[in-house]
Amino acid sequence: MNKSISLTLKSLFLLILAVIIIVIIVIELPTLLSYLKNNSDRTNAILGIIGNIIGGIIGGIVAYYVAAFQIKKGNQQTANVNLKQAHINLRLLLDEVEFNCKVFELTETPGNSFTIEQKRSYLQKQLVNDQWNKIPPSFAEYISNDDFKDFCDLYRKIHLAKLNADSINEQFIIKVFSLIKKVEQDAIGNLNLIYNQIKE
Repeated sequence: MNKSISLTLKSLFLLILAVIIIVIIVIELPTLLSYLKNNSDRTNAILGIIGNIIGGIIGGIVAYYVAAFQIKKGNQQTANVNLKQAHINLRLLLDEVEFNCKVFELTETPGNSFTIEQKRSYLQKQLVNDQWNKIPPSFAEYISNDDFKDFCDLYRKIHLAKLNADSINEQFIIKVFSLIKKVEQDAIGNLNLIYNQIKE
């Protein structure tokens, strides 16, 4: 995981300015001390002011980087939690896709003499889309646009098949069966990608 803290232009400018001020103070300190050698009260007051300025600058820089580190760490933790949730959602969705694929496989197994009416009835009763209906919209961020479009296309067709059995014909079955196998492979590939991101 990348643990470097990036500098913005503003923070870089402030850091350079602080370093310049500190260098000037350190270089001019002997001259200032010799000038103020005879007046210890004035010396103590100026040294106190300089100490406060240097302490304030150093404290400000430290506070800035501590806050920046905490914000970055918090963002990384949130991103990791979201990745894990996307992984869980995709695993559940893959299970549903695999089940639907088996439903289609049964209707297309050689030797089965299902009539189109029997296939319609079987598909309408057996196809499921419960997990898809529970997927949050943010899920789309974790897979490619093409893969997400395939998911949407597949589940539109499953919804149509469940809603209207008359929409199911042999061409529909072949088309959806081909699509569901592609979506299954896409889901497995995306699972591996998300898993690798979680491990980083």
